[in-house]
Amino acid sequence: MAAKTKYRVKNWKEYNAGLKNRGNITLWVDAELEHKWRANSKKNKKEKYCIYSEAFIKMLLVLKNLYHLPYRQCIGFFEGILKLLALDIPIPCYTTVCRRAKNIRVNLNSKKRKENEPIHIAFDATGLKIYGEGEWKMRIHGKSKRRKWVKLTIGVDTETGEILCQKLTDQNTHESEHFEELLNTVEGNIDVVYADGAYDQNRCYEAVEKRGAKPLFNTRKDAKIKTDPTGTPLNSPRNKNLIDINEQGEKQWKKSSGYHKRSLSENTFFRFKTIFGPKLYSRNFLSQETETQVKCAILNEMIQMAKPDSYPVEA
Repeated sequence: MAAKTKYRVKNWKEYNAGLKNRGNITLWVDAELEHKWRANSKKNKKEKYCIYSEAFIKMLLVLKNLYHLPYRQCIGFFEGILKLLALDIPIPCYTTVCRRAKNIRVNLNSKKRKENEPIHIAFDATGLKIYGEGEWKMRIHGKSKRRKWVKLTIGVDTETGEILCQKLTDQNTHESEHFEELLNTVEGNIDVVYADGAYDQNRCYEAVEKRGAKPLFNTRKDAKIKTDPTGTPLNSPRNKNLIDINEQGEKQWKKSSGYHKRSLSENTFFRFKTIFGPKLYSRNFLSQETETQVKCAILNEMIQMAKPDSYPVEA
């Protein structure tokens, strides 16, 4: 077995400073908060005025998820910040923040690319636990009946590492069902789309072709080359991928085609679960959607603050 390639960070000084800034509270609290906390318009169906602005509620949700705080502790934490800043701003009850979280949608804060700059996107999905025991309990006592997950699908910019789109579904929904919807939320010139065999479906290829992009999907193990009535292979991106895999072998095809970039989506999920954990705090599905949006937005902010520039070194 070949030894794993080791990497060394070139921009260590900037990267180290950026990593420290990720925990800097002053970068996560709006400096203009004193003038932005109050809402300016009616928001809910009962025609009642929302006292607190959406930006204010979003900021509290960011602090809650960034520092792993339950709602009550989040409010107490923010009260302490206001005391240190000597600001006299009313703070919402934790129940208000929890209720408002169901109806808030969060921008992912990804950087805008230059016009016509090619974008390469890697798609993947993972499960986030809602109910269920940890690994130790399962190992000792076995699993219980009440185990529940939701599925998070993301599209990652392979150049910047930012999450460009995301979708939360129940655990039984196949990620390919919302693939076109997700792809259409990404603005700009999409050049290549990477995905695993779960996306090896006609509707996924068609969605990519509509955007004028190249689909680099790994094929399923039982995949066969599609032919016309005369037995001639169809001239399609899927057939091309499958023919190349059969000729080169899967391992070599991944290198020659650049398919290995898809692993960046897996790396993003590793970062997600390392920073926020493998579980969601919210129980209501609308709140779970907001929670995952907030966490994805935080990940984007973090990678903008600190991204390593690495190069391989000999062992």
